[in-house]
Amino acid sequence: MDKFPAKRLLVPAVIFFLVLASAELSVMLIAPQRLYNRYNSVHPDYRPPTEPHCYLGWYNRPSSETISYDLDSGLYTARHNAVGFRGPEVYNTTVSRALAFGDSQTYGLYLSEAETIPRRLQGLTGVETLNLGVIGYSTDQELVLYESLKGNLEHDIVIVFFYINDLNGNIQRMQHGLQKPYYALRNGSLVLKKADICELPEQRDHTYFGLDRIFRSWSHLYTWAVNVRQDREQIHFYDVFDQIAYYLMRQEGRYYRPSLDLTLAILERFRDEVEADGGCFILVNLPVKLIVLEDYRPGYFDGYLDRTEDDFDFYRIDHELEAFAQDRGMTFVNTNILVSADPRRHAYFVDDDAHLSAEGAGKVAELVAPYVRECSEPRNI
Repeated sequence: MDKFPAKRLLVPAVIFFLVLASAELSVMLIAPQRLYNRYNSVHPDYRPPTEPHCYLGWYNRPSSETISYDLDSGLYTARHNAVGFRGPEVYNTTVSRALAFGDSQTYGLYLSEAETIPRRLQGLTGVETLNLGVIGYSTDQELVLYESLKGNLEHDIVIVFFYINDLNGNIQRMQHGLQKPYYALRNGSLVLKKADICELPEQRDHTYFGLDRIFRSWSHLYTWAVNVRQDREQIHFYDVFDQIAYYLMRQEGRYYRPSLDLTLAILERFRDEVEADGGCFILVNLPVKLIVLEDYRPGYFDGYLDRTEDDFDFYRIDHELEAFAQDRGMTFVNTNILVSADPRRHAYFVDDDAHLSAEGAGKVAELVAPYVRECSEPRNI
């Protein structure tokens, strides 16, 4: 019997450590700095734009500056006012004002404030347009945010920017490691669930996200390995297209239809509340890079299409939204289809499979501006 079994493990352990250290050093010397530039949380100057919020799940840090990374040009600063909106302070007004709700596309991830959709809209229409976009939000949180603000914020127009991953976000009880408010359909009625997260245990990041940040901060090798996997599997885009393809093609009754029905119910309540408050409601369907740019990742969906009888129409969600809006008399702007026909469409996205570039945000603003003007003209004082 070996009295010192640990000695047998010492040599392999030392070899493993030396190999790991050599790999870490190699990545530090060879891998481009872009590993850090692309993923904000590992940059030493990065300050996150959001913080946990007991009612909304998370929300923009009020009265703060957040330093983020532009994929192309480097660091930029996004400023939040005292209420948490991206942009200048908000004051009472006697002219038309629009509230723009959405996720990181509306917030303007990777864009300067002047390049965001809301600021572009303000410049095109003369209507003060407040940026209420919050990174990671879905339609349900946007409605909860509107309900919490509408009594204290004068407005005439509400613009809801819908993005395809809202279908998934609206059926989730937790996103990004945080609890969130969510809605459920009960006998055809929309019911808000877990509206007061303050009553739940303290908000904490999921263990995985915490460890991931630690390893990213200390290890070039780990960051490189994760980035390679993310480039291959698109994890940095939350697998949204894997999810949508799965919902649409293989789980029609179990996931896609309930998710769509819930989303449409949330949008209808949103519209009803805005109009009850005397406002004008505009629904905008944002462009989706992997759908608009058919040649961007050729064959990406082939694995899913092989399991279906016919090719799937990836514009199905557009058509469903448009039919719903027409049936309910909603103002609907389908920028996804409009941008698809634009010869400049390749310039409308940044290099992350998802977000709009400055030119893309400007194009969306141009398409939405006429509807904002139509809403604002009879309301000017």
